[in-house]
Amino acid sequence: KRVEGTGGCNGMGGSYVINENNQITFSQLISTKMACNDMMLETEFHGALELTHSYQSDGNHLKLLDKDGNLLVVFEASTRQ
Repeated sequence: KRVEGTGGCNGMGGSYVINENNQITFSQLISTKMACNDMMLETEFHGALELTHSYQSDGNHLKLLDKDGNLLVVFEASTRQ
């Protein structure tokens, strides 16, 4: 139950747990510390993962929500090859 990816510049990873009722939590998130031109988006993305409490999916989109049901992040499936 590991998650790995990139925030645009830095690599990141951590653990996640999925429970009933579409609840998901990320923990032990780590990131490399390269200095990049625009760190604000990457910092906000990392913070959104830490606030995530649940998710919704409609097949093409994965939405991460906070504990109050507010939208934090939307991921869109890509058909790039």
